[in-house]
Amino acid sequence: MEDTEFFTATMAGLYARQGHYEKAAEIYRYLLEREPERRDVADALLEIEKKLSQQTPKTDDELV
Repeated sequence: MEDTEFFTATMAGLYARQGHYEKAAEIYRYLLEREPERRDVADALLEIEKKLSQQTPKTDDELV
């Protein structure tokens, strides 16, 4: 696992705005493990998970 010392909600938001939803979700989940009462983070994670579920899976050609 990478260094999580710098994981913040702001960083996750930046990843999300750039379309890096998997990374944003990873950070939001990490933050929620440490601060489960953070409603703002939980709401942001729900939005990211919604976007992830709407993405079409990549084909083998796109992965190469």
